[in-house]
Amino acid sequence: ADQPVTPPREASAGSPDNATANETPSHAPRPRRELIAGEMHAVEATDTPLALALVHLNRAESIARRGEEAVSSTERLFEARLDQMAPGQRIERFGELTYGVFFHEGTETVEPWVADLESTMAQEHGELEGGVSVGVAVWDEETPEALRSEATKALRKAYETGTSTIVT
Repeated sequence: ADQPVTPPREASAGSPDNATANETPSHAPRPRRELIAGEMHAVEATDTPLALALVHLNRAESIARRGEEAVSSTERLFEARLDQMAPGQRIERFGELTYGVFFHEGTETVEPWVADLESTMAQEHGELEGGVSVGVAVWDEETPEALRSEATKALRKAYETGTSTIVT
């Protein structure tokens, strides 16, 4: 936090930044719009809330300066930590060192999760040190693009202010 920071950038739907860590180059990544639409469709049938949490590793810029191998290594660790912290939730790569976590839960479940994640990540050492910024948007019948946009705005605000942001 002592050095100037650049807010996280949203990856474009067709860029390689949208590939997930376990995809091979022979498999084209699905656009994030399609992933979000799939999650929306899944909750429509059950009348369950849907929240999209975008989680960005705060030291992403300094890690990126170390090269592609450093980014890949850190992303594997970051995704594994998110898997550990959000068991049973869908986790997708949304950009360099930025992941989306889909919750079929309301804010009463997501808020404490965000607090736990921020606390845990603030104590990390090594590649994952430096904490995370978290922006959350709760689906309210808007389009996949609108939900992603709201989550991205929340993430940008969280990154700039240092406080997680939840938009309902």
